[in-house]
Amino acid sequence: MSIGLLSAGMGRLGAALVDGASAVVEAAASDPLKLLVAVPRGRCAWAYATTYGGGLLAGDSVDLEVAAGAGARLLLATQASTKVYRSDDGRSAFQRVRARVAAGALLASLADPVTPFAGARLVQRTAIDCDPAGSLLWCEAVTAGRVARAERWTCASFSSRIDLTVGGRLLARDALLLDPADGDLPARLGPCGALATLVAGGPLLAERAAAMVAAVAARPFGAWPLATAAPLAGWGVLVRIGAHERESLERLLRALLGDLRPLLGDDPYDRRP
Repeated sequence: MSIGLLSAGMGRLGAALVDGASAVVEAAASDPLKLLVAVPRGRCAWAYATTYGGGLLAGDSVDLEVAAGAGARLLLATQASTKVYRSDDGRSAFQRVRARVAAGALLASLADPVTPFAGARLVQRTAIDCDPAGSLLWCEAVTAGRVARAERWTCASFSSRIDLTVGGRLLARDALLLDPADGDLPARLGPCGALATLVAGGPLLAERAAAMVAAVAARPFGAWPLATAAPLAGWGVLVRIGAHERESLERLLRALLGDLRPLLGDDPYDRRP
């Protein structure tokens, strides 16, 4: 990848194996997107994506390309939850990520949950192309909103989709649509205040993915947070979680993920810039 002129909201982030260490070799972004490189070189390179103002306005469009080159390890995280502000003119905000994982590489994306305000509209699309010998850890989550201000699932529309391709084959497509036009959202979601999708697979995560399947299967039926685990054709697992609130969602995620330090050099849930 090479740095060139970027349109508004576009960004590129790339890591490669350089002299035996993972290194960020490209980090470029244009407003409102920002990329903060916290660990430019080491066992795993770390970068944080954020936006000016800490959120997305109606009409904003963020388009990020991420690449983990052969043998490199790259963590993409966020500093805090991504706020999506109210849309007064019916326009949506857009957030798109296209990711590539090469052979022997690890790409981990552990973003904080999206928090849509009352009346917010967001379209989120993620497309991941992973080499069969590459490893992936990807988490996306959304909360009910500003519950303390009586905004519980009061967004105007939230649409997200993750497409995972491994070795040129579409292995998983996970989609979520929250739209009041389909029925009262607070009533439909009941006590659920946070939702997450977690994907883990590839050689470096094979044992961890199998442990996730076993851990979810061992949970008592109907116990909160709710969780399901779908094995992905011997490659990994897709886990869906519904929790009462962000805190219990994060506790279950951390329990399922286990100790991330051997993979990432540190625990991203304990460390933020």
